[in-house]
Amino acid sequence: MINPAEVGAWAVASKSVIDAFKTAWEMLPSGDDKEAVGHKIKEAEQALVRADARLAKELGYPLCECTFPPSLMLWKEKLKLFVCDNPDCERTEHRGMHISDEALEKASQKPSCR
Repeated sequence: MINPAEVGAWAVASKSVIDAFKTAWEMLPSGDDKEAVGHKIKEAEQALVRADARLAKELGYPLCECTFPPSLMLWKEKLKLFVCDNPDCERTEHRGMHISDEALEKASQKPSCR
């Protein structure tokens, strides 16, 4: 089973590596080589975002499909909702199963004996 603490540490470490590459890229002299390196850094950054989304889905976290790759929906304890992290979307989702009033009423009735 996947340990969520290890996943968090992996995500932080991966982001740190991307940030370090960006810092090094800024120090390169202008030219075709710099542009090629910048393109590779963007590809790596996009791959990391897709991997994070896939991992979140496999761990059962809700995703919002307002963007591609999907955005992770963050739990807001104050609202008791998952909220899309994209400021242009802000879709919310309740966690758990919804049971209709009709189903609750049926479940609460005593079974009839025949």
